[in-house]
Amino acid sequence: MTYGLDPVMEEATAWAWHEIRTSVEGNGNVLTVPMEKLRDAHNVKKLGAIVCAEIHSVLERMGIGHIPEDLPRYQDELVRLYKRATPIGNLIDAVLKPGLKNDSDLRRLFDSRTTRRTLQLPAIEGKADEM
Repeated sequence: MTYGLDPVMEEATAWAWHEIRTSVEGNGNVLTVPMEKLRDAHNVKKLGAIVCAEIHSVLERMGIGHIPEDLPRYQDELVRLYKRATPIGNLIDAVLKPGLKNDSDLRRLFDSRTTRRTLQLPAIEGKADEM
């Protein structure tokens, strides 16, 4: 929040958030940034639980989701931002939120019989490869 900021700082903070939204939209509605960028846009020096909750609220009001769902408290950690209510935003939300409808939507999206194409995803390193 911008409590106690003079009008010039409030405008600068609003502009910083506008730039973040524009960057997300300009990069296909998905963009990974360090927490430092969000911290600076929020015009604070340290990340803590309250600041992360405020950043989450600002992003939500802008229609931007984020992964991880709990924002990290370290400036060097990465956060994926995505525009909600877009094709990629709907996909990310469907993957993150378990439920029968989302399961059905994901199956339909990736069923090659209905899409007439196969989505080629790169192998993701880690434990999933060993399953």
